[in-house]
Amino acid sequence: MKPLYHLGKKSRHHRIIEVVIGLLLLIAIIFGVYKLLNLSISPAENITNPPPVTKAFVPDSAPQKHIDEPLFTVDLPNDWSLKSHVTTTYNVYKFQGSKPATRLMSIYIDGLPPKFAVNRLLPVQAIGNRLDHGTVSDNCLDFVSPSAVNTQQSQQTKIVDAKWQNAEFYCDIGNYERDVIGTSSTEAINQVTLTGSSSKHTLFFAYTDNGINPNYSIFYGILESFRLK
Repeated sequence: MKPLYHLGKKSRHHRIIEVVIGLLLLIAIIFGVYKLLNLSISPAENITNPPPVTKAFVPDSAPQKHIDEPLFTVDLPNDWSLKSHVTTTYNVYKFQGSKPATRLMSIYIDGLPPKFAVNRLLPVQAIGNRLDHGTVSDNCLDFVSPSAVNTQQSQQTKIVDAKWQNAEFYCDIGNYERDVIGTSSTEAINQVTLTGSSSKHTLFFAYTDNGINPNYSIFYGILESFRLK
């Protein structure tokens, strides 16, 4: 009988067993990798989000009143009214709201007090007989030069030259806590010239909102509706 083992050598039977075991391990590894690559994890509970809610934008539909004056027309909030029209020194119209009564606007036509200073500027541009406008500035004391504020002249007059969006105006440093907005254009300080069908006039608008939360959109709407005749 032949011996099953030789010194330092394995029998053919053991080599076959090792090959089979190796193949089985390889198959097991390949199968495990395949399962990991195709593993999908399902949540314990089905989470669903509610459908998105969409709402169409609706523009401000507050009642308006149409004002028809000899030189112009303008639309104002329904609670506003004409408080005065003075022509002695300046041709100026003054309108005021009642809800609240802290909002008022003046329209100067062909002249206004010299060095009329405001706290904020709304730059405007003439387009024929109507106006285009930019955005209201911050309080001008926040962006004028400190050196200009501290000059002897500005301390006496309480007025500083300022500029916002290329339009120059007069900054009221003496009453910086107010919220008075004025219009100005690149044409000249505190004026813009509109051309109507039969006339041409320079205009200046001053808007004041003494409420806790000033509403500049009201002023925007008024200017957008203004038409020179």
